[in-house]
Amino acid sequence: MTGGRGYIAIAAVIFGGWTMKGTVAGCLVFGLVGSFVLTIPSLGYESIDTSFLAMAPNVVTIVAMAAFATRVRQPSALARPFLRGLK
Repeated sequence: MTGGRGYIAIAAVIFGGWTMKGTVAGCLVFGLVGSFVLTIPSLGYESIDTSFLAMAPNVVTIVAMAAFATRVRQPSALARPFLRGLK
């Protein structure tokens, strides 16, 4: 079902600034762009090429990462294993 688009989920987390609200907003933005593939042709806009619409989620993801990846810091404990009872 994902069709090789798992990187969009990672991009949504980075786009959202590693917060829950931001990640949900990023998922909504990327999902909205992904829905254009089905919505735009059904509305009668057949002058827009469907292959362009199919690549739109990928392009938006790359542009968002170029704009937001350097501005957002990742959590300091991102790669550390969790050990119960230790700080």
